[in-house]
Amino acid sequence: MPQDDKLFDTIMDALRAARAPREAASSSGQHLQEEKLNSGKEPEQSLQPSQPQSPREAKTAEQLAAMILEDILKFEGCPRRGVKITVYGGKHWQAMLMFGVEAGPVRNANEIRALMQTITERLQNRYNLTW
Repeated sequence: MPQDDKLFDTIMDALRAARAPREAASSSGQHLQEEKLNSGKEPEQSLQPSQPQSPREAKTAEQLAAMILEDILKFEGCPRRGVKITVYGGKHWQAMLMFGVEAGPVRNANEIRALMQTITERLQNRYNLTW
């Protein structure tokens, strides 16, 4: 499970970065525009994957939903009851987050949905949905 904790930490770091002021994004965007103007061409982007690609493991919808729910419940402010994840689709599977009555009012629902989307995207790269 240490790999799962590392994945969760990476996702949480990405979520925190998304909350950061947009000033950093605008200044880096300005830097890229200046680089393009000065050189007359697009700045080079790294297209190398950070890890070698390995075959994706097959998981059922129930297994994937449980993995997503486990990570979401670690998020501060997420209700402990009334949260349901549904995984659906085929080769290009998706996940849906629902808050039931038991969850009560969820003040940070958009943040939890964004976290769920990030978790889902990372899992989509690692697992295929099997029935």
